[in-house]
Amino acid sequence: MINQSTPNAVINAEKQIIVDELGLPNIDVIRFIDTGWDNRVYYVSGVDIIYKFPRTKMIGNNYNHEIAIINAIKNYQTQIKTPDIVRIGKGNAYYAYKAIKGRLLSDISSTLDEPAKARIGRQLGDFLKILHATKVENAPEKSVDDEISQLQKWSKVALRYIDNKADKKTYSAVLNQVRFTLPSTLRTLGKTEGLCHGDFHTGNMLVHQEYIAVIDFGDSAYMDISNDFVRVTDSTILHAMSDTYGDAELLKQKIAIRNQAFDYTRLTVNIGKKDWEGADRAYKRIIKSVLL
Repeated sequence: MINQSTPNAVINAEKQIIVDELGLPNIDVIRFIDTGWDNRVYYVSGVDIIYKFPRTKMIGNNYNHEIAIINAIKNYQTQIKTPDIVRIGKGNAYYAYKAIKGRLLSDISSTLDEPAKARIGRQLGDFLKILHATKVENAPEKSVDDEISQLQKWSKVALRYIDNKADKKTYSAVLNQVRFTLPSTLRTLGKTEGLCHGDFHTGNMLVHQEYIAVIDFGDSAYMDISNDFVRVTDSTILHAMSDTYGDAELLKQKIAIRNQAFDYTRLTVNIGKKDWEGADRAYKRIIKSVLL
């Protein structure tokens, strides 16, 4: 897993890059936001700019694609606001965009009434129809076999955690799900390809009184379209999304099976962040799925 800890020397060096580029008086106007799994994020007050620095070289290499996809979406009229890129570092060492005002949907969804959630879901569903049909040259592609490889990789930490908590019979059922059942079902259901956001969840959505915004296109790629429904856990928003998108039985099946697979990623990420409550929720969903 990526090391989530960031030495102060790295933070200060990246802040200095921002100071030099924008001609700021000092680093005090820059706030480090240490929540991103793939990126270190900084907010520059006064000028309202967000800077993203990659946590690994491989992530930085993908900035070309991420920037191209963000710019491609700008060619379409949508109800959803997306980032406006204003700076790109040499060799894609970082990039910056104008900060988008609003509150994270993940922070406020519990306070919204059902009609508000449904309205947001419909807007997101319309947005996905446009995004999935967008064409971007040389954008990454993720096959079903790539998804299966990712499942095997991200389940390793999760499996160790489960092995320490579950009895032998249950753990054996979990292993069977990871190694055989999920891969076999994913291959059987096949691939309906579209340009996906890849990390489409309420933590990457902002709500403003005038608009809904979607950010963080770092995992965007051509893959099965069901991937953009898996991470939305609010049932009202999800149902409105899928109804607007054009909910079909095959899409429902794909969402369900990818939800089961993604719980291993959720568990691994929560362990990495030492979010033990989140880890326990993912663990319980996995156990429930294998015991059904």
